[in-house]
Amino acid sequence: MAELILCVRAVNPHIIVKCIPETGYLTADEIKKTAEVMVKAGADFFKTCSGMGPRGATVEDVQLVRAAVGSAIKIKVAGGISDYQTACTFIAAGADRIGTSHAIEIVTEMAR
Repeated sequence: MAELILCVRAVNPHIIVKCIPETGYLTADEIKKTAEVMVKAGADFFKTCSGMGPRGATVEDVQLVRAAVGSAIKIKVAGGISDYQTACTFIAAGADRIGTSHAIEIVTEMAR
């Protein structure tokens, strides 16, 4: 993975690299180890899932990554985030970015 990230950054050092390990297939220990590998490889984001796996993001996924690597990598969550309260819960747990197809609804709810 590190070699791939180095190649990408050789083309453009400003490219943001997000790795997606599909946490729905991983155990808690595998999520932690994957986060550690991503940090060592130089990834910018740990994205919890692509939407093609068995489940969406969980707060526990975010907490596991934060516990393993602290703020060394940003976290993007996706899958199942359809309201303002859920988005806030993920952000409070340590997510830096929310991927959702319900952004308008979330922002509208936030404005109320």
